[in-house]
Amino acid sequence: MVASEAISPTDTDLRPVLTRISTRKPELIFTPVFTSSVGFLLRQKGEIPDLANTKVIGGEGVFSANVIEASGPSIVGFSIVGPSTDLFSDRFPVFVEAFREEYGEAPIGGFSAYGYDSMLLTLKAIEAVGKTDEEGNLYVGRKALHDAMMATKDLPGLTGSLSCDQYGDCSAATYAIWEFVSDDPSTFAPGENPKRAYP
Repeated sequence: MVASEAISPTDTDLRPVLTRISTRKPELIFTPVFTSSVGFLLRQKGEIPDLANTKVIGGEGVFSANVIEASGPSIVGFSIVGPSTDLFSDRFPVFVEAFREEYGEAPIGGFSAYGYDSMLLTLKAIEAVGKTDEEGNLYVGRKALHDAMMATKDLPGLTGSLSCDQYGDCSAATYAIWEFVSDDPSTFAPGENPKRAYP
């Protein structure tokens, strides 16, 4: 990492920030911001010669046709990293169908699966270490809960098999990188525009 900068959601002129970044000659700019900011950044990046060959990657918050509209032709080559539900376990489609039956619509993207898996992992740990007194009150010690969560191995979740590592990362690897190939908003279709670049 050669630089770290911040912008406000209301900033429209990103040239000063981009110019500062350009002096460090980055190979990549990661910008986990939303649609309008990405539009300004991509359009104005083209005005900074030292950033001509710098790749830009955003987060899943811009995984929509709106970012194509905001960015115009500068969207081509822009990548995002986000969840890819086709990498989830075979339990995910069953969950989606049950959710649809209960609420009349599918859950939004892959975020519901991560929420479900987080709660599943927490509840399994509480079941393992929780103590109930004679009045039915549940007590869960913080350290015991933490240790039980970190000891999780091969728990079948919606996103895949959950195993916690020494850093507290317990998720399955279900993210992909997508790259925009057209500046026509009507072509937005995950897998086509943007196309999946990895894996």
